[in-house]
Amino acid sequence: MWLTGKLKRIGLGSPLRSVFRVSQRNTSHLIYTRDVPRYKPKVFAEIVSMHQETPTVKTVWLKVSNVQDNESIVAPSSRPHPLLNAAGDLQTIKYFANDTSSQFHFLPGQWVDLFVPSVPVVGGFSICSSIHTLQEKGLLQLAIKSSQNPSAKWIHNTAQIGDRVSIRAGGEFVYDESKEPELTSQPLLFVAGGVGISPLMGMISEVLRPENAKRRAKLSVPTTLVYSAKKHQDFVFSAELHRLAKENANFRLIMTLTGHDTEWTGMEGRVDHSLLKQTLAIPHSGSVASQTVAFVCGPAGLVSSTRTELERLGVPRTNVRYEKWS
Repeated sequence: MWLTGKLKRIGLGSPLRSVFRVSQRNTSHLIYTRDVPRYKPKVFAEIVSMHQETPTVKTVWLKVSNVQDNESIVAPSSRPHPLLNAAGDLQTIKYFANDTSSQFHFLPGQWVDLFVPSVPVVGGFSICSSIHTLQEKGLLQLAIKSSQNPSAKWIHNTAQIGDRVSIRAGGEFVYDESKEPELTSQPLLFVAGGVGISPLMGMISEVLRPENAKRRAKLSVPTTLVYSAKKHQDFVFSAELHRLAKENANFRLIMTLTGHDTEWTGMEGRVDHSLLKQTLAIPHSGSVASQTVAFVCGPAGLVSSTRTELERLGVPRTNVRYEKWS
């Protein structure tokens, strides 16, 4: 997922609720997210694998070195933005308070600033892999949709295995059991549109870790993903999601197409009041709308309508966390 929007906190509830507004113009992700906190470590990483996940989305695996990048590796711009320094980074960076780790780290749902040596504009992409893949293997995965964004163009047209970049994590759209332990025993609803699945994949991977999945199954607490796309080829991580659904009886996967596709034999239609009502009404012990926590990511229209409908169906406004782009 390509992030180039201004993320701002919204009041009236959980600090994890957020709006992400995205500009399709060629403007730096750093400028739009300048008020969003980041972690301090900015480290080198190497591209170790790339895969064309869908006709428009390429997944990239990075091997994180934890060697600090204290200098810019971004090509200088002939017209630097006044909020950026000569190194191509923000003049003033907002960091998470009390973060003292010198190693690269992140929470499920966050993104990275991607610094590419030959690209003058820093990219921003959601992290798809789990925090445990980083901890155990030193690997991190991004899903990048082709676009006019310079970093995305570089990934799709130029990048090679072995190329080195720099990354720094940030963002407030997160799944964090350490700060919200109640999440482990609450019904969870994930709603994604298109490449908006990217940050949700890291969250779902955490929720469905064997020890977590067993605990939720014992409590009969469901985890549901409602995923919409225009064509069946646009479903990112389709094989992985079906594998997770097959291996976890308590994980419900609902995929629906919003466009006409003669090769599709599954559900059709937008994520609307009727679909969400059916989803929330599926009987599970203790699974009621008022207890459900929802994480929503995708185009602005989908996010706005889903928030409205969930509230109409009894999901508390403070229980809906979201990130939207257009």
